[in-house]
Amino acid sequence: LLQEELEADVSLYAGSGSVRAHRAVLLARAPHILHGQTHKDPIIIHLPRYDLPTLKDFLRQVYTAEQSMRRAETNSQDSQGPLAENSVANQTDPHSSTDSGAVVLEPASGLSANLLDLYKSGEQCDITIQVAEQVFSCH
Repeated sequence: LLQEELEADVSLYAGSGSVRAHRAVLLARAPHILHGQTHKDPIIIHLPRYDLPTLKDFLRQVYTAEQSMRRAETNSQDSQGPLAENSVANQTDPHSSTDSGAVVLEPASGLSANLLDLYKSGEQCDITIQVAEQVFSCH
């Protein structure tokens, strides 16, 4: 996903170059990269504290590490990050069907678990998909 840049929707600029990435992955695993931007959904993000090789290494970790790259919150009760609270309080998927044949989603990796938490929280959704009468807010 990172190497091929398929459907990448954000350009991160550091030093003399840039890297394409996915907003949803950044929201799920390293939201601090997106915080402090003047535009709500920036397409270009300048990261003056990074040089290009360091940024590429960081992104490789964001996309492949088993653990989220979220920074520790200042409040000790939020030390797992804001999505952890949401996923505990919200054990069922608010977007899932109530049919008896509903699929139970089990993440295959740390990244997929973080993306699933992001989907369940509905945080910063940027697309809506409607199938028949059911509407899904997605990233």
